[in-house]
This record gives sequence, C-alpha cells and structure tokens, in this order.
Amino acid sequence: MTRRSNKDNLVEHPEIDKLEKQLRKQKAQEMADEAARAHAAEVARAQEEGRDPPPPPPNPQDPAGDKPYPSTTPARNDYEIKPQIIALVRQNQFNGLPAEHPLDHIENFEEICSTTRSNGVSADYLKCKLFSFSLGDKASRWLKSLPAHSITTWDEYKAAFINHFYTKQRSISVRNKISTFAKQQ
Repeated sequence: MTRRSNKDNLVEHPEIDKLEKQLRKQKAQEMADEAARAHAAEVARAQEEGRDPPPPPPNPQDPAGDKPYPSTTPARNDYEIKPQIIALVRQNQFNGLPAEHPLDHIENFEEICSTTRSNGVSADYLKCKLFSFSLGDKASRWLKSLPAHSITTWDEYKAAFINHFYTKQRSISVRNKISTFAKQQ
C-alpha cells in the first residue's frame, strides 16, 4: 500500500502572504497590549509600595518583524564565537603584572578580534564578549570586581582597563625613558 498525497485537502488562498502578515501583526499587538497591562500593574504595585516604577518594556518599531529595532546587543542570538578564537585570546592573556604593557595588550587583543566575524554581530559586541577571556589573575579579578552592567561598550571597557592598569607611575617611567633617549641624541 502506498501513501497518497493529500493535495485535494489543501485550500488555496490567493493572498496567503498578506493574511500571514496581518495575523503576525495582530498577534504582536496582542502581546504588546498584554505587556503594557503587566507593566501598568507593576507600576501600580511599585507606587503602592513606595518604590520607583520599573522602566517601560521595549517597544519594537515594527511588530511584524519586518524591520529590526535598534539595540546595543546583537539582533540575533544564533551567533557563535569559535573555540579557536577563544583559545587564541587566552594565549595572549594580560595578568596585571608590572612588566606587562596594557596598551600592547589592547592592541594585540583588537588585532585578534579583527580576524573574526559572527552572523552580523558587531565587532564591538564581540570584543566585549571576548575581553574577559583575555584577562588572567589580577586583571581578571579587577574585571569581576566592577559593578554589574557598569560597562556596556568596548570603548568603556578599553578606557576603564587603561585607566586602571596604565598608572601614573608607568606614564612617568615612559616619559623619563623618552627624555633620556632624546638627550642621548
């Protein structure tokens, strides 16, 4: 006995794409309305308890999903950082030792990060994700000691790292070496 195809049971609809888009918009609107009701209830609860109300929920530009909405996080969650890149970053760790140069570490780290891409995720986002792998010992403890979500961009990571590890003493030492070199010539 063979299987028969049930093509006879299929209903043809000339504007199926239009109907699908309309249904997606309707479902998205229902979800947005539900989120707004839940947020309003949370605001009322917060006011009753005398605390600050929570921030409003995110509002996408197009509920049908036709346009991406802006975000500092990646628009996709199906990206992958290759284990080889993580291993390469770990091979060049900065430990916070006096003999290590933080500016050289940043330069090497950015060079390694420039060799990879992941499914449309921004280079800055990847750097933020990989940076913790590039730190060891004292430097890793420093990064973990920062308040949660206090740094959100690569430029902020870089500035905080340099401010912490490129001390005034190191700056004075470099200036002295430069001036000594200039005097010798």
